[in-house]
Amino acid sequence: MDERPDGLTAGGDIRRPGWMSTKVVVTETVEGRPGLKVGYFGDHVGYSDETIEMGGDDEYPSPLTYLAWATGWCLLAQVTRYARLRKVALRKATCRVEMDWRLQGSVLRGDVSASCEGVRAQVEIDSEADTEAVAQVIRLAESGCFVSRIIQLPVVLDLTLEVNGAPVSVPAGLG
Repeated sequence: MDERPDGLTAGGDIRRPGWMSTKVVVTETVEGRPGLKVGYFGDHVGYSDETIEMGGDDEYPSPLTYLAWATGWCLLAQVTRYARLRKVALRKATCRVEMDWRLQGSVLRGDVSASCEGVRAQVEIDSEADTEAVAQVIRLAESGCFVSRIIQLPVVLDLTLEVNGAPVSVPAGLG
């Protein structure tokens, strides 16, 4: 794990019994650039920005774009992994992901609420393998894809807050 100068650590996998792993990343805003965020994972550094309409400079993809990419990348990771394990030869796999987002309410009233209204993934496979064998790989990939599962079976976000180094109680969210 990478120990950063500010004491936060990022990167690596924390393995747990039963093949459970925890990804540890750190993200932060960039002073003077309200839409720009930087993320750390081990030796990797990534950037995300908001569109100009959202207060950013549109220099990097938005966080929601990374979430859509992560959905496609994770699905394809499982497709290629399970195809190899089941000995189903693939020449190429492509995944198109569409996510519908809604923001309603008011920040000023204190009732703002974001939601994802739908996620669609279209996987295209180029293979000489039997169609049913490829379809079985896709079924396995969907049930073995961590991002697909968090969309289908969401978990509660355990959010904590520190302000100037002191813990602050955060009212419970939607849960």
